[in-house]
Amino acid sequence: MKSQTFEHEMTETSSIFGRKKDIKVVFKGDGAATNGSTVYLPSLAHEKDVDTDTQMVMRGYVDHEAGHVRHSDMPLILKKYGQWEAEGKPLLKGLHNAIEDMWLEKRVMREYVGSAKNIAATASSCNSEFAGGHTSGEPALQSWGQVGPLAITWEGRRHYEGITHVDECLDMIDPELAARVKEWVSEIDGCGSTADNMALAEKVYGEIKTKEKKEKEDGKGEPDERPAGPDTSEGESAERDADADGDERGDDSEPETGEDREDTGDADGDTGEDGEDGEEDVGGEAEEQDEIAPLDSDLKSGMDVKLKSSGLTSSSRKVYRPYTTAQDRVLHRLDGTRDRGSELLAEGSLSTYKRDVSQMRDTVNVMGRKLARAFMAKRNRDWDGGREYGRLDSRRLVAAVGGATHVFKQRSESKEVETAVQILCDMSGSMDRDNRIVMARRVAIALCETLERTTVAYEVLGYGTDERRTTTETRATHHDKSVNYARTSPMNTWVFKAFEERLSDCKAAIGTMAMHNMDHNVDGESVLLGHMRLKARPEKRQIMLVLSDGHPEFTGKASSEARNQHLRDVIAHAQREGTEMIGIGIQTRAVQRFYERHSVVFRLKDLAEGALDQLARLLIDDKFDVTSSDLIKARRLG
Repeated sequence: MKSQTFEHEMTETSSIFGRKKDIKVVFKGDGAATNGSTVYLPSLAHEKDVDTDTQMVMRGYVDHEAGHVRHSDMPLILKKYGQWEAEGKPLLKGLHNAIEDMWLEKRVMREYVGSAKNIAATASSCNSEFAGGHTSGEPALQSWGQVGPLAITWEGRRHYEGITHVDECLDMIDPELAARVKEWVSEIDGCGSTADNMALAEKVYGEIKTKEKKEKEDGKGEPDERPAGPDTSEGESAERDADADGDERGDDSEPETGEDREDTGDADGDTGEDGEDGEEDVGGEAEEQDEIAPLDSDLKSGMDVKLKSSGLTSSSRKVYRPYTTAQDRVLHRLDGTRDRGSELLAEGSLSTYKRDVSQMRDTVNVMGRKLARAFMAKRNRDWDGGREYGRLDSRRLVAAVGGATHVFKQRSESKEVETAVQILCDMSGSMDRDNRIVMARRVAIALCETLERTTVAYEVLGYGTDERRTTTETRATHHDKSVNYARTSPMNTWVFKAFEERLSDCKAAIGTMAMHNMDHNVDGESVLLGHMRLKARPEKRQIMLVLSDGHPEFTGKASSEARNQHLRDVIAHAQREGTEMIGIGIQTRAVQRFYERHSVVFRLKDLAEGALDQLARLLIDDKFDVTSSDLIKARRLG
């Protein structure tokens, strides 16, 4: 599966475990976390293959994070984790995080059986990375405080279907700890809430601190002076904690990377006693402040390894990788938002539409008659002759008189009713020059009036960007020299008429086409979005008409050639999946550099003589004989 298709399925069509609609999935930057209602995943480079194992690893992370949204008491986790940090107890936080993970994953798997294999795949990736990078002789792996939380997750997931490298990891730690971990994990079944999980974490914390104190008194070890290893330094513990599964933040303030996010952890709960038992066991607050942070138990690391190895998170100007989809909007007059674009669609007047129709009546009538004749010719040809029953074929009368039996004909299925047409209009700033957007609006109206006379399903969309919605964080990302996101512009898609809507209800909205904010045009991703909408249609054939006046142009670090190539690759991808396309140049011939089937409209009569003829050929399934394939060199990507 291509990365952009996978992104679409994760964010739009497949949802996540339990199919809970109020949990969103957003691809953004390099981070991965949850804010209480949204699961954030790293953005993916387009036109990359996402193999089945990588899909499962990413879905497992999402299923796990969605479990926190559904089952963890997130406000409580903020309170208690902040308190434990202030008290210098990273181990207590790590223990609760691990226990909460095991507790909620059992609930997730009961609610959504398919999550078991997904979470196992994610955990296996983490285990594999750990087993390949550590040896049993490392001091950190013999320290109960440092490896304890991670060992809880190994033991807790031991029986997941398809899990790997569990025994290999557990064999590296102190055998006495491995035995105690089994007891701790068995007690998780008796927990009924996050508060219970925290109480268990306090109990385990006290046991570990008591053991460490005794070992220190016996001179068997100085746990606070042991080297932490590459993954356990004090400076890096904050980074790991910031990546914990239960990160809470607002959408617009979401940092681009896990290292910069506010620390909230994976899970939450209330102990009520602030860990006093543990403090008594270890002999005072001063010793607590010297506590070494435990090894990271976050599933994010397993996902990161998979994505990096497959090149899906590559940061290169040669790779098309948008910063985020979080700020992209699909605007409709009935969506109930306060977005100015939606309000403008709802406030449209019929006068503009009616005026255009009146001025184009002759052109529309010509187009209507031409398309009607095409359909009539198609229906006349849609007869299968040589049948033994059916309607008598007038061309076989002589044979019928002679006693032949194969002289009947039957009507074959017409493709007219099996077709969906999408009109996708560029609404960038350049379209405002020389009233090109007005010409595009009239082209769209003429096509609507023509298609309305048929039984073909159709919709009208507009695409562009809204730079006013660019956040401070996104601007900073754009100017960050260390990252190369191809697009940072927020995208807009205007739905002037949806497939299921009547034209009479949408005429006023279509009339507003020249009235919206017109900034830039992200052609590749907009065509991809249109293709995904067409793929969801029940019709056997899908046709896209793209009205454009030039090349892709938007804020981001992709070069002009990379943007152009991305559009070519998206077109090739969509065509391989069955979407047929016609590029209609609005007072420019630039479309011939991208679309094999193309036409240019300088005057309205050009529409009837060019693009309409091509559309008619597609609708009646005739062979197309005008291409610009010599100008198009899309990469062959599968």
